[in-house]
Amino acid sequence: MLMEEIQITISKRAFERAAYIGIIVILIGLLVHAYFFKGECSLGTQLLGDSINANERELLDPVDDGGEASDPVATPEATCSDGIKNQDETNIDCGGACTSVNGGYWWSGECHLDPEPEPEPDAPEETCNDGIVNQDETNIDCGGVCTNVNGQYYVDGECQTTDPNAPTPGVFTANVQRVLYEYFAEGDTTNTGIVADDDMVHLEKIYLRINNGLGLQYTDMDAQLFIWDESDYGENFETIPRQGYTVALVPANSVTQPNIVIKTTHQNNFKDFNENKKIRVILYDGVTKIAETPIFSCDVSKGGNIKDC
Repeated sequence: MLMEEIQITISKRAFERAAYIGIIVILIGLLVHAYFFKGECSLGTQLLGDSINANERELLDPVDDGGEASDPVATPEATCSDGIKNQDETNIDCGGACTSVNGGYWWSGECHLDPEPEPEPDAPEETCNDGIVNQDETNIDCGGVCTNVNGQYYVDGECQTTDPNAPTPGVFTANVQRVLYEYFAEGDTTNTGIVADDDMVHLEKIYLRINNGLGLQYTDMDAQLFIWDESDYGENFETIPRQGYTVALVPANSVTQPNIVIKTTHQNNFKDFNENKKIRVILYDGVTKIAETPIFSCDVSKGGNIKDC
């Protein structure tokens, strides 16, 4: 039997397809090799060439010499000053493990050893009936912004709308406010040069409060003093001559508190220390009587220097 020739004809197009299929098979094989065989020198790494730097190779081949995966970034140690809320902290570097270091109370953006203090209560509203001197008051709920509410004159614990010390129109009055005296024992020389023949008291100063409601100004008024024991009133009182007692300038429509002072120049004897002494002052403008004070009581006593009654 004769062998017949068999002619195989491969077209160019079929060859190209076969080449493409072969390349695809090789690439698939490389990928499978790279996935299952991650050695120090994998085939995938060799084919990629020297363009891969050390860091990139470490990412591609993350297995170290010991065969265990290496940690590329080390975790920093947690502390109480790292500015991070970690460990068992209740806030940034605060509370938990950091309580003994920085404290355990977070307020005002910081960690504190002590809790946040209670806010101070709001100050009460200032009024004209709060029983306190505040605002621009001159006394308790009196004067300043409270003038139109309660008044501006504080007298005897109360605010009044009118000045109780204002002079009464058309009236001139005077009152004894205070008396200073000095005691001398028998044989002592007084401040006027007299030797006391018995225990005695010398009047030093008499203070007057004058309310001048008149439209007249008085200058250098004279004063007359009357002094007696309580039991002798109206019978045996000592009249002190008015010569030598001069009251200073008293302006019209004015009140003195008290700055009108009568300084005696005569020796006034109080020899009976068991009774209350009575004092009255009469003021004269020349021969004209201007005012007469109410009776002022003074309990004089022995011993000591200048005393007050």
